[in-house]
Amino acid sequence: MSARLSSVALRTILVDFTSEFLAYNSTELPDGAALYDNESHTLWRLNKLAGDTFDSLDPTVLVKPNDQTEARWFAEQTLDGSPYQFEGYAAAAVAVTMTSNQWNTLGSTAGTFAAASGSVSGLFTQSPTTGIITYSGPARVAVITMTAAINNGIGATPIAMHAAISVDSDVEAGTTTAYREKGEMTQTITDAFGMITVKRTVLLSNNRTFKMAFRNATNGDDIVVNYYQVVIEPL
Repeated sequence: MSARLSSVALRTILVDFTSEFLAYNSTELPDGAALYDNESHTLWRLNKLAGDTFDSLDPTVLVKPNDQTEARWFAEQTLDGSPYQFEGYAAAAVAVTMTSNQWNTLGSTAGTFAAASGSVSGLFTQSPTTGIITYSGPARVAVITMTAAINNGIGATPIAMHAAISVDSDVEAGTTTAYREKGEMTQTITDAFGMITVKRTVLLSNNRTFKMAFRNATNGDDIVVNYYQVVIEPL
């Protein structure tokens, strides 16, 4: 490896203008090279094997070099933060139909779910009806945190509520399985309301989906989620 390439592998290239960045020859750089464009205040990371899979992404997230290779530049950090961060919430209460001790997901209510902040360039979409989040981008490790305020409709009967984060439906609806490796947590809801938070470290990969799942381990009473928030933070 030349002295130039060795030094590039150990530092971030700095350019003052976006035109300099666009003119950079990626063939001279190693995979994973970092470049900071001072004009757009964006830190870019080079993926030399990305190909054209993600070329439909917004140019604030992906830049195709003009050297006609498989390499692509992906934004790591912008002036607004990381494009791999997402926040969403439920704007209204959501009912969850339960069967005793079986997993089920947030109910479907049109126009309920919305994005509070996060990617505006197509990396994340959230169904306004089901709250299911779909990621469309390159592989990235992230931590997902989901929080819900649960309304115990019975009130006087405490219920043991379990929650987990389902990735590509790997918390299977209708099962009674314990999913500790999927972030499952338990909270006894003794009053009308109780909060439960679950976390899971995941690999964001193209077309992967994420949703919150619940299991009432006490009885088959339905619940209502009066508050819901999801935060995705890249590592």
